[in-house]
Amino acid sequence: MITVAVIAILAAIALPAYQEQIRKSRRSAAQGVLMQVASREQQLFLDSRQYVAAANTAALASSNIKVTVQSNLTSAYGFKVETTAPAASAPTFTVIATPTGSQTADKCGTMKVDESNVKTATGCGGTW
Repeated sequence: MITVAVIAILAAIALPAYQEQIRKSRRSAAQGVLMQVASREQQLFLDSRQYVAAANTAALASSNIKVTVQSNLTSAYGFKVETTAPAASAPTFTVIATPTGSQTADKCGTMKVDESNVKTATGCGGTW
């Protein structure tokens, strides 16, 4: 009986720690995707003098951006690219990763990177 109680206590401690490690792993993978997309946007800008928008994760692969998101990451984050092309200044883009499902419990929340390589996150002290 004591052994079962000890195992239950250890499991109660280990499970939240394991889940936090899984969230960190997914966050790191999402940051990699954000950087891939930002790099690809910069290449596209050099070629065509404009950035390419993507409304959702599937559009990243089907548009000129051509970045494929791993299937295990699509259930944890939704990705999109927002662009602006103001007439008086240079065009801009922002790549956004929004947590979904169990990833919403992650402390960093929504992560962004823009054309100036400024990385922001809700939570995480403001940057990642």
